[in-house]
Amino acid sequence: MGAVIYTLGRISSKGMLKRARGFYSSAEFLRLGKAGHLSVIQYLYCHSIELAFKVYLWEFGIKDEKKLKEFGHDLEQLYKYSKLEYSFPALNKRDFNLLNSVNIKYSNKYHEYFYTDFGKKVKTKDLSSLSSKILEIVSDSVSIKKSV
Repeated sequence: MGAVIYTLGRISSKGMLKRARGFYSSAEFLRLGKAGHLSVIQYLYCHSIELAFKVYLWEFGIKDEKKLKEFGHDLEQLYKYSKLEYSFPALNKRDFNLLNSVNIKYSNKYHEYFYTDFGKKVKTKDLSSLSSKILEIVSDSVSIKKSV
């Protein structure tokens, strides 16, 4: 089904956000239980970030599934576009550097084919924190928009 959830033939940001939270929760379950392969945990966090940005873009202007798919898995591009076009809050330097660091391998699907993980510099605790922060921003933004 890809990164998009359908509701009676229409994309649902609520469904997409629920799915993003599901990937995050799965990563947390594996990380805290010290189970699972490191690259799987890192992938789950990155995928939750990707879906969260796509929810944000959907809610604030891009209502075209094909346009969302054009971003692919490029977390940095999703962040920059969200920030530039739709005022997504700026990440601090540390979080942006982490996003950039994981994006190189995530966007090119290296975790699937070439590497066992995203590198020693990427701590799953930090990736968990970044994913949680982005999900919170998106959740708050979506609920604020809905209540206006």
